[in-house]
Amino acid sequence: MGQYTIDTLNKTDRENAMVALHNIAKFNGEEPLFCSISHYNEMAGKYELLSSEYQKNKEELDMYKEENKKQADRIKELFEANTTLRKNNEGFSAEIEALKEKLCGFIPGYGGEGVVKYYKPSGDKLETTVQDSALFSGVSVGDNLFEFQFNEVKGPHQKAIQNKSELLLPFCDIEYEAPEANYIENKYKGTFSLINGEFKIINKAKICILKK
Repeated sequence: MGQYTIDTLNKTDRENAMVALHNIAKFNGEEPLFCSISHYNEMAGKYELLSSEYQKNKEELDMYKEENKKQADRIKELFEANTTLRKNNEGFSAEIEALKEKLCGFIPGYGGEGVVKYYKPSGDKLETTVQDSALFSGVSVGDNLFEFQFNEVKGPHQKAIQNKSELLLPFCDIEYEAPEANYIENKYKGTFSLINGEFKIINKAKICILKK
């Protein structure tokens, strides 16, 4: 074991001793005892720079997190609102369909008292039926007089178009017919009388045959 004597009052002696001890520690693979002031200042400067950049990035990250949270909350809010609107629309659609079904039981123009009856063609006559999917619907307007029209809601459009000579023309005038048509639209109601069981067309209904 070596011995080293220094004069602690001598600055050069102290510095030489510290350098010697530092080199011995490095040679033995031990942690350095100290670093030079220039190296310390360099490392301190890098630390300050990195610390400043870290703080800046942290602030930006916090800002982005807050903005992302606001966007996520907004998306959630919009999604919930959209879900509510969709449910409301489904409810409205069901209510509209129910009202439409009720309206099918009336023909406007008679104070809501004209209860609909359904008719099926039989040759050149219309006969009453209980089927609400019959070709025609109508209402009594009094004195053995009836108004009628094509059953646009539930009637078999395609069947009527394919067999218009037998099913439509005896009772309707066609104002317009589109190529490859698949839908019948009412334009004006027709009228017929029924006296002592005798059926008589007074005015044919008017329809358009369209493609939808």
